[in-house]
Amino acid sequence: MLRMTPSSILIGSEGGEHIGLALRGPSHPDASDFRDGGWVSASISVRAGCFTGTLGASLRIEELADFRDELRTVQDTLQGSAHLDSLEGWISLTIRCTKTGTLTVTGEATDALENRLRFELHGLDQSHLPPAMAALEDGLRDYPSPRGPT
Repeated sequence: MLRMTPSSILIGSEGGEHIGLALRGPSHPDASDFRDGGWVSASISVRAGCFTGTLGASLRIEELADFRDELRTVQDTLQGSAHLDSLEGWISLTIRCTKTGTLTVTGEATDALENRLRFELHGLDQSHLPPAMAALEDGLRDYPSPRGPT
């Protein structure tokens, strides 16, 4: 199970269905260039129905920044969707919001052996967005892109 840290993004609840991203640190700590320095090591946790799993991943900072920007629009307008699709295929995540504030969270997590878990989280609403946004902002502040702040 995901060990929550200040840079852990949780959509859902720890005791219920959720997707969690725990940012662990730069994947290449000595790199200062965009190509190698733009990666962050992460743990991805999914709890959907009776399925629970955690996998290690490397994510691009700009992927997280783009996801943050889309998620902010969803939070502000209570409509539309936000997407996180990792370059290396570890996670594909879509969060859709209806005008009533109900969230539909769907995705697919893939481990290093290419085992896949497709999931849809239930019972989530707009109240799950502010803490996720705050944690995502913290994570991007902790691990800025080598090209500058995101």
